[in-house]
Amino acid sequence: MLLVLGCSNPAATVIDTPVINPPVPTVRVTGIELNKPSTTILTTGTEQLSVTVSPDDATMQSVLWTSSNEAIASVDAAGLISGVSEGTAVITATSIDGEFFDTCDVTITSIAVSVTGVNLSQGTATIENGDTLQLSETIVPSSATNQNVSWTSDAIGVATVSGTGLVTAISDGSETITVTTDDGVITADCDITIITSVTGVTLDISTITIIPSFTEQLTASIAPAGATDTGVTWESANTAIATVSSTGLVTAVSDGTVDISVNTDDGSYSATCTVTVGTPVSGVTLDINSFTVAFGNTEQLTETVAPPEASNTNVTWVSSNASVATVSATGLVTGVAEGSATISVTSVDGSFTDSSVANVTTDTIAPTADYLYGFYDSQTLLVGFSEDVDVVTATNISNYGISDVTPTPTISSIDMNGNQMVLIGLSNAQTLGAVLTLTVSGVEDISGNVMVSEELECEYVAPPTKLNTGLLDKTGSMLSGEAGAAESNAGYWYDHDGDSATPDFWYAYLEIAAVPAGTLIAFETIVAWSYVEADGSFVIMEDVHSASVEDYSFPPGSYDIYVLK
Repeated sequence: MLLVLGCSNPAATVIDTPVINPPVPTVRVTGIELNKPSTTILTTGTEQLSVTVSPDDATMQSVLWTSSNEAIASVDAAGLISGVSEGTAVITATSIDGEFFDTCDVTITSIAVSVTGVNLSQGTATIENGDTLQLSETIVPSSATNQNVSWTSDAIGVATVSGTGLVTAISDGSETITVTTDDGVITADCDITIITSVTGVTLDISTITIIPSFTEQLTASIAPAGATDTGVTWESANTAIATVSSTGLVTAVSDGTVDISVNTDDGSYSATCTVTVGTPVSGVTLDINSFTVAFGNTEQLTETVAPPEASNTNVTWVSSNASVATVSATGLVTGVAEGSATISVTSVDGSFTDSSVANVTTDTIAPTADYLYGFYDSQTLLVGFSEDVDVVTATNISNYGISDVTPTPTISSIDMNGNQMVLIGLSNAQTLGAVLTLTVSGVEDISGNVMVSEELECEYVAPPTKLNTGLLDKTGSMLSGEAGAAESNAGYWYDHDGDSATPDFWYAYLEIAAVPAGTLIAFETIVAWSYVEADGSFVIMEDVHSASVEDYSFPPGSYDIYVLK
């Protein structure tokens, strides 16, 4: 800005004054609204307009007032309109920040027309809690000079009303909104009811089993919690199976399944509980606690729902890690990738659960049957496998068959000894020179790989002379009943390949009743040996050589000693 002082003086000094811009408001104006859109004033009268600036906390609240025709109506800086002469004019308020504006149509008259009545846009209304309702008034006659009114509410805690008739619901209840004319104090009312509508309903139980003549209380929950109308009705789809009272008490009548429904009076929302009348489930268990399955192979899990007479035995299956193992709706587990996953089963009735750990391996090599030995003058066969085998399939009689020997014995028992050997009990002992063929199939390893059918041959031949070495104690002395002196401690070599110079199998029956507990017994001049303990477990000891005598401790008892070449 240039300020020129003393322009009549050629030598006047020119001062350069900097321009100062007003600060930018912190909260900008977004709009303005006048308290009325039109009014009528006498030529000698005045009326005060008011303006509402949005938002309420706008930094700059100031507005500019202007008249479209000041010869008819004028307006001052505060919004006070003054009548000048008959006619019409438009009064405009404009915000300084943003230049938002609103207008009021003004009619100036020299003759006053009195108000004779007032009407509201509606006499009754129902609105939702939190909503708003705009009421509008109509002055009678429409040409009345003083159109001004005021609004009041008789229940401020239920709803409020603004100076323009905007009703805001605050809480459930009833209230009366009244409009009153300034001229004549004439009134009109609108009766308003504030409600909170129902938006849904749920039941605390979705499925249940009830014993006949027993009862179960169902509880309905209305949403939202503060709904005005919480009335419900209950209904049974088949009262011959179960009935329901007006309070949701279900009574079981006879075996079957029926839906019990609850319906809201407001909005007709509903929820259903499926009721099975019969014996409820008390638990569920799986047949396997943990198992190993090879990649790509399957394992069938079987659940047992208790009690057996339970009415609803349906279950659901889920895997904790489907990227390792998946499970079907029938409990069939499939190995997907190496790792572990927990397979869980849950009863539909009662939500009882049990689980089994699936260990998935990449092992895909099936086991093989590597050797078969027949014990002389015995009713037992010993089958050895190439790796650890599954107990269930390895002890399944249907996986074994005997042929090529007369009379053909039947299998009377099968027992696991260790993880790789099976002892097969026969119905009768075999004679010397007999040749027996054992067919093995269907045996699985612990990864679920199934072996192909194999045939193993065993020949029972006469034993050579009894060994002179016998059974020695730790000092090298013979135990009671030296070899040859007592049959019970005699050792026998069995030659299955026909080469008596290199016997394949050694057997002895040992009585240790008279030997103190913890006595160490040494075996020598054998390649490998094994023994069956008193509890039936089978133990193999490898690499026992004549050059290195090994010591083993036996508790008192009777033992069959099986020594393999």
